[in-house]
Amino acid sequence: YNSIAERAGLKPGMIIMQINHKKTKNISDFNESLKDIDKKRHILMLVRYQNITKFITIRLK
Repeated sequence: YNSIAERAGLKPGMIIMQINHKKTKNISDFNESLKDIDKKRHILMLVRYQNITKFITIRLK
Protein backbone atom coordinates (compact mmCIF):
# COMPACT_ATOMS: atom_id res chain seq x y z
CA TYR A 1 0.00 0.00 0.00
CA ASN A 2 1.20 3.48 -0.82
CA SER A 3 -0.73 5.57 1.69
CA ILE A 4 -2.30 5.56 5.13
CA ALA A 5 -5.74 5.74 3.49
CA GLU A 6 -5.06 2.65 1.36
CA ARG A 7 -3.86 0.71 4.40
CA ALA A 8 -7.13 1.62 6.17
CA GLY A 9 -9.15 0.28 3.24
CA LEU A 10 -10.09 3.47 1.37
CA LYS A 11 -10.40 2.72 -2.35
CA PRO A 12 -10.93 4.75 -5.51
CA GLY A 13 -14.63 5.05 -6.22
CA MET A 14 -15.71 5.10 -2.57
CA ILE A 15 -18.15 7.86 -1.71
CA ILE A 16 -17.20 9.61 1.54
CA MET A 17 -20.48 10.35 3.31
CA GLN A 18 -19.12 11.56 6.67
CA ILE A 19 -15.81 12.54 8.21
CA ASN A 20 -15.73 12.34 12.02
CA HIS A 21 -19.56 12.37 12.10
CA LYS A 22 -19.84 15.47 9.88
CA LYS A 23 -21.83 14.98 6.66
CA THR A 24 -19.92 15.55 3.44
CA LYS A 25 -22.40 16.34 0.68
CA ASN A 26 -19.92 18.19 -1.51
CA ILE A 27 -16.27 19.21 -1.78
CA SER A 28 -16.82 22.27 0.44
CA ASP A 29 -18.12 20.03 3.27
CA PHE A 30 -15.18 17.68 2.71
CA ASN A 31 -12.63 20.50 2.92
CA GLU A 32 -14.31 21.96 6.01
CA SER A 33 -14.17 18.57 7.76
CA LEU A 34 -10.46 18.26 7.00
CA LYS A 35 -9.63 21.49 8.86
CA ASP A 36 -10.02 19.82 12.27
CA ILE A 37 -8.09 16.66 11.44
CA ASP A 38 -4.66 17.89 12.56
CA LYS A 39 -6.01 17.96 16.13
CA LYS A 40 -6.93 14.26 16.09
CA ARG A 41 -5.07 10.94 16.05
CA HIS A 42 -7.54 9.26 13.75
CA ILE A 43 -10.18 10.00 11.13
CA LEU A 44 -13.49 8.15 11.10
CA MET A 45 -15.10 8.01 7.67
CA LEU A 46 -18.48 6.66 6.69
CA VAL A 47 -18.11 5.47 3.10
CA ARG A 48 -20.28 3.81 0.47
CA TYR A 49 -18.86 1.44 -2.12
CA GLN A 50 -20.77 -0.97 -4.36
CA ASN A 51 -24.01 -0.68 -2.34
CA ILE A 52 -22.19 -1.31 0.96
CA THR A 53 -21.96 1.40 3.62
CA LYS A 54 -19.30 1.04 6.30
CA PHE A 55 -17.02 2.94 8.64
CA ILE A 56 -13.28 3.17 8.01
CA THR A 57 -10.83 4.44 10.60
CA ILE A 58 -7.64 6.04 9.36
CA ARG A 59 -4.95 6.23 12.04
CA LEU A 60 -2.63 9.18 11.65
CA LYS A 61 1.03 9.06 12.58
